[in-house]
Amino acid sequence: IEKQYTIRVDGSFFHPIIGDVRAAGRTVEELKAEVGARLSKELKNPAFRLGLKAYAVDEVAVLGEVTAQGKFPIRKGATLMELLAQAGGLNEKADRQFGTLMRNGQNITVSLRPARNDPPFKLEPGDILYVHAGLRVAISGEVMTPGVYSISRSSTDPIADVLKAAGGPKTTAALGRVKLMRPTLPAPQVLDIVPKQAGQVVTLEPLEDGDTLVVPPRQAMLLGGVAEQGALALEGGESLIDVISASKLSPDAKLDEIIVVRAEDVKAGRDKKEIYNLQQFFESHEDGEAVKVPILDGDLVYVPVKVKSEGGILGNSGFLNLLIMARSFFL
Repeated sequence: IEKQYTIRVDGSFFHPIIGDVRAAGRTVEELKAEVGARLSKELKNPAFRLGLKAYAVDEVAVLGEVTAQGKFPIRKGATLMELLAQAGGLNEKADRQFGTLMRNGQNITVSLRPARNDPPFKLEPGDILYVHAGLRVAISGEVMTPGVYSISRSSTDPIADVLKAAGGPKTTAALGRVKLMRPTLPAPQVLDIVPKQAGQVVTLEPLEDGDTLVVPPRQAMLLGGVAEQGALALEGGESLIDVISASKLSPDAKLDEIIVVRAEDVKAGRDKKEIYNLQQFFESHEDGEAVKVPILDGDLVYVPVKVKSEGGILGNSGFLNLLIMARSFFL
């Protein structure tokens, strides 16, 4: 009669005649000698064959946001990254930074994106890796690849992580007025994430699952005595002359009192305006200090008119309040 026995985790197996037999640390010949000796005490001239059917396989498990959950065989010295590869990698919902490894009743936080110089994390039989779901955040507008991305819930700079996942901002992005939209917010929140140093993004607001970031293009507002009033796209480096020259001036435009309201003043609540005289430039094209005046994202440029234009949206009186109200275009 052929009978198969499984060696338990304690290194022994149970035989119905001779009881428990210790197998761990012994060769097949040593084990055969002991079984024969013990059977001889119970049976007369026992005859038997003893051999190794198969080796036990060390396994670990992967659960959560991976392509294929389940148990996987591992070799001695296998690493966490090798296990993730066996599981088909992380899926699009995964927290791509950290996971939880359960070992001998303890939870260990492990990096799913280790640095190049970090030593590989070695697995042990029976380990269970759980890959958490990350924060799902949508980003649109002036980024290289708009879409919905999963970022780590433990990220120290989640907005920077979303921007990086989207391929980074375009050169036309207005990072000073990024809109954060969230179902629980009564209105979009405007964030200034302009890097204070090269490569540094400043996060003012933690993100939540389901948030949407909208990165608008850089623009200035041109109003008053021009043919085409409204938002004007900025490439970067534009001057006051560039902005005004982008639209045909009306015949009654007053070029000696052009007004600039800075976005930074409006955001800070400062009732401030700058006045420039460009009359000489447009008459003789002579350079002056006013020609060098930079126009930045969110700035408002108002070209006053000598008389109220028929059908115009602004006259000579009350224009500053209207300019400040027009700032809401950017908010």
